[in-house]
Amino acid sequence: MAIVLSPQGKLDWVGTGRLQQDVNRYILSKTHISHLWIIDLSRVTTISHAGLLLLLRLKHFARKRRSRLVLQHPTAAVRAIFEAALVTDYFEIQGDEDTSEESKPSQPSRREIPKPGIPSGRLRKPRSKVAASR
Repeated sequence: MAIVLSPQGKLDWVGTGRLQQDVNRYILSKTHISHLWIIDLSRVTTISHAGLLLLLRLKHFARKRRSRLVLQHPTAAVRAIFEAALVTDYFEIQGDEDTSEESKPSQPSRREIPKPGIPSGRLRKPRSKVAASR
């Protein structure tokens, strides 16, 4: 049997406190024993360092208990924070906010980008110093 927690809104100090209460009640208690812990992040809009620290501590605790922590369906904002914090490889993450092929952005068309210092458009022939001094 898995334990599924579904926080919502911001996982800042306040949201992390609420999630910590649920973790204490369902995961850390001796009455609910499970080796699969699922955190459904589909309704989390953003996550602060406090939320990241809680998830990292929870992952560490899961290893000690020989349990598995799975983060499911992180939103694009949460996934971006995980990537910026370099923790995507540390967690087992399942699902996505949108994984269908047709919804993925297409590759932008390649166009020539001018190099710095070279004006785009028509190039003018430089004047000679002799002609400019008259």
